[in-house]
Amino acid sequence: MSTVNSVLGAYKAASQAGTGAAGGLVDQSAKLEGPSFGDLLKNVGQKTIDSQKVSEKASADAVLGKADLTDVVNAVNNAEATLNMFLAVRDKVIDAYEKITRTQI
Repeated sequence: MSTVNSVLGAYKAASQAGTGAAGGLVDQSAKLEGPSFGDLLKNVGQKTIDSQKVSEKASADAVLGKADLTDVVNAVNNAEATLNMFLAVRDKVIDAYEKITRTQI
């Protein structure tokens, strides 16, 4: 366990290195901007849910005779493609997590 702690300590020290000319390391964390990975996943999940809702509404409108069949088919196909993309991303994230947990330190 002390090996893990020493590796984590070394990683933390390296990531917090200053911007001196002698060290040659630049702190990259100050330059990072934009949403986090978690925020990106949350947004993709929300867009998937939204496309499913649009598809359900189009289907309900078709049953009531208020929607064109072409619009319903397009909404359902869009929802299916979005869901398949989300599931593929989920599977890749799970696969990456499993590979990381199997890595010996």
